[in-house]
Amino acid sequence: MTFPNYQECMKPILEFASECKQDFFRLDPVNNIAKLFKLSEEEEKQRIPSDAFTVLESRVGWAVTYLYKSGLLERTGRGRYKITDIGKEFNKKNKTINTN
Repeated sequence: MTFPNYQECMKPILEFASECKQDFFRLDPVNNIAKLFKLSEEEEKQRIPSDAFTVLESRVGWAVTYLYKSGLLERTGRGRYKITDIGKEFNKKNKTINTN
């Protein structure tokens, strides 16, 4: 399995956010994304060149950033997010999300 790019992570993150009863940490959706894309344990542990994060954590982080900038998520604290009303409507009406 190849890693999903950050745009492929956007819709699953928005779905994760809509199912959360409260706000969530930026990297909370990582396990859900790994299961959804059927990543192996080895793939989940793969790190980006700077070794700061795993590849998956990096992709999820960028996806959350773009969802926040688009107004689909809102920040509730440092590193914490929740879905907005616009995000809920968008999630119901759209099957995919990208930066366009």
